[in-house]
Amino acid sequence: MSISSIILPGLTDRPTSVARILSTLKTTSLLINSSTVELTLLSKKAINYVQSRDEYLRWTGCHLIKIISVNPIVISNHGADFITSLMKLINIGTVSQLVYQTATNTILSLCLIIKGKQSLTREVLTPNLPGFINTLVKKLDLKDPQLLTNSVSILTILIRNHSTIFRPHATAYESKLMGVMKSKEFRSWEPVARKQIIESFVALSLVNKAASLQWSVVLKSVMEEFQSVFKMIFQTLLQPNEDAESDIINLIELLKLSLHDAESNMHNKSQFSLAPLSIDLNDLKTTGDLFDRIALLTDLIIGFITTPLNDTIVNYPIGKFVNIGELLINVSAQIHGFQKDLLIGDINLKHNLNFTFSKIQLQGIKLLNQLVKVLGKQSLGYFEKFTVFTELVIPMKTISVINPTTNKTVAKKILDVEQIKFHKFDMLVLLEFVGNLLKALDTGNLHDFSFILKLVDMTSLMVEEASYKDVIEKTKKPAADGSNKRTKKSKNSVELSDFIADASTLKIKTDVKLTTQVLQFYSTVLKNIPSLSVTQLTKVQHFVILSAMRKIYTAGNITNDIRQVLENFVVYQNTNEKYNLLPIIMNIMRQSGDDNNQLLSLLLNPRFPISNKREIEHYDKEQDEDLEIDECKIEEAKKPQIDLEELKRELREEVTNEVTEKLTREFEERESKRRKLSERLQTAEIETNPNVWTQQKFQKVEISKDVLPNDKEISSSEQRMVTETVVEVTTETKKTEDHDDENNSDFEIPDIEMDSSDEE
Repeated sequence: MSISSIILPGLTDRPTSVARILSTLKTTSLLINSSTVELTLLSKKAINYVQSRDEYLRWTGCHLIKIISVNPIVISNHGADFITSLMKLINIGTVSQLVYQTATNTILSLCLIIKGKQSLTREVLTPNLPGFINTLVKKLDLKDPQLLTNSVSILTILIRNHSTIFRPHATAYESKLMGVMKSKEFRSWEPVARKQIIESFVALSLVNKAASLQWSVVLKSVMEEFQSVFKMIFQTLLQPNEDAESDIINLIELLKLSLHDAESNMHNKSQFSLAPLSIDLNDLKTTGDLFDRIALLTDLIIGFITTPLNDTIVNYPIGKFVNIGELLINVSAQIHGFQKDLLIGDINLKHNLNFTFSKIQLQGIKLLNQLVKVLGKQSLGYFEKFTVFTELVIPMKTISVINPTTNKTVAKKILDVEQIKFHKFDMLVLLEFVGNLLKALDTGNLHDFSFILKLVDMTSLMVEEASYKDVIEKTKKPAADGSNKRTKKSKNSVELSDFIADASTLKIKTDVKLTTQVLQFYSTVLKNIPSLSVTQLTKVQHFVILSAMRKIYTAGNITNDIRQVLENFVVYQNTNEKYNLLPIIMNIMRQSGDDNNQLLSLLLNPRFPISNKREIEHYDKEQDEDLEIDECKIEEAKKPQIDLEELKRELREEVTNEVTEKLTREFEERESKRRKLSERLQTAEIETNPNVWTQQKFQKVEISKDVLPNDKEISSSEQRMVTETVVEVTTETKKTEDHDDENNSDFEIPDIEMDSSDEE
């Protein structure tokens, strides 16, 4: 198979099987095994398609170039022609949006392939890349957010990989991005698109030769914008009490960044500046402008936290980022109250401001969450502050209750159910923030986790099933004045009897995103908090098991988040847990098709580790029962790397030598005593030790006087020796006068042969 027989015949003037051709080139080895002539024909065909006037052929040519450029021969011989033809295509004013995006993505892939190859960079990339960057910057248009975000993502990659070539276009690109961020359309964009714009703006600050200075200058500009917004809020809308006012002023002043002279000069040339913010309390729409401004500045700070620095060393002001989060969380009428001279008689204005302030508080949690994500354990120095911030954001309300002991009315704070359910999707960032904190923290150091318990109660309210039943019941209630007048039925309305008859149709399904985030939070809490109350634990178990069964009945299996929580129920048991959930969880696993879960199987059937046993050769005790071998030598014999037969032979020789030497020594001592005794018998002057008498018993050993024991093989019976020592202490001296008493002695006197020399 070759390109000539499979690919080229299908590339006609109007190809109909482009998908098959592209898939074949990408998934097979045709590009590797083809000849240079075939690759040249295929490359020229792709260039002809790009230069065509037909949009379909242009799109086909772009994809062909993107796939075949991975071949080194193709990119070396035709890389310049590819980029030239694609550059002409994107500069055509009548090109469609789809073809424009495909062509720009193809050029980007060529740039990434060529990067790091000096010859290709010099001959192909350097001459064409400035024109490509210039075209992309000029065609940034707010009218088409999708096309704009695609171009911005390409430019961001070029900034990080070709910063030197991008440097002349940095000013024009910064102006374009500032115009985009200041526009009203930017507020309604998707979060992903907003994030791409902000990341590109932050990455642009690293293009300058003095990248660290430029980064600090842009960050200082954003901090100054934050300062002006906070001053306006705490001077015109909120009134901190006397104790907190000085702290708020100090926090605002701490947002200033001190710059050197060179940085100050660059700061004067910085283009980042926003129009002054004004709030008209008679126009409720202006409160939305306040939130939009804070959301933009918060996203910019998050961009400075998360954007890679490309090995650039910068001054990372973690403390100032935490101060911004603290100020955002303090924007609350429940904490500080409204200004005294602010006449807020309109209830709608109060609700609108409270709603805006709650959104601003969660922007502070969003900022701190990203800080914890990036820094991990390095952010735990602010852990106590983070716990206080968490409790400030949880919606609470004060009620009056009667103390049963004193019968006095006291104030009590409880969870604000209405606000929790109203802001339940906004509260997901709070759950994520606390989950990341617990992951970064060593749970052994967590002593006060009361804020966690409040969050567990809050999540139980967030995941409660909502229903329209209460709304329908309200419509059936009589009027307040007692009259029960019939209202004229509208022609366009129908009765609610169908809904009332089937209560399940009135239930509101819980959002998948909400369920997923709550399950992840429960998984982290079960792993790190061992002492949930019985009520809280029961609510968590009920929600998780119910979610698992619903998922099984609808999809036939359970998600990884549910599986993780179920496993944590078993592995990290709570101190207040009354029931064992292992059988229920195993039943859920079997119904979901995950009955081979190794973790739960191990808990059901504990298995001990296999002992490291080694088979060693049995030691022949019958053969060597007379050998006294030390325990250390036996242990050495048990080692598998030692030859046991060789070891036994060495030990036998060693013991034999020791016994032989000992027997020889004892034999010599005995012979010496025998001679002395013989002399005493002759002279009848046998003397014994009056105090100590030593008796030694030896078995009969037949050894020739002419042959020493070590020169003759000693049998096992001859090696056996038993020595008994009996010590008798006497106070009288005993003399032997009668030679017949010698027969009563325990000492056996061997036969004595006297030769002529002895008689003389």
